[in-house]
Amino acid sequence: MMKIKLSFHLQASILRDLVAYMTLFALHKIIEQYNLIMIIKESLSSCINIFIRTLSLSCAHKIQQHIYDTAEDEVLKIEDIHLH
Repeated sequence: MMKIKLSFHLQASILRDLVAYMTLFALHKIIEQYNLIMIIKESLSSCINIFIRTLSLSCAHKIQQHIYDTAEDEVLKIEDIHLH
């Protein structure tokens, strides 16, 4: 099995369970959404599902809800990502 060296920001613990299942492009898009949450630090405006519909990936709203729902761990699971 080939090991892929990930850039520092993709080593975030929130992605730990996703690295083996997703492309680098998808991981980058998810970390961009996660960074939005960390920058804003409050509730986001209402979701209109554009990110989910266009990329089939979890948007900042869904990630934020996951973080609030799972206080013990911020790790996203493959089940948390929008599946076709």
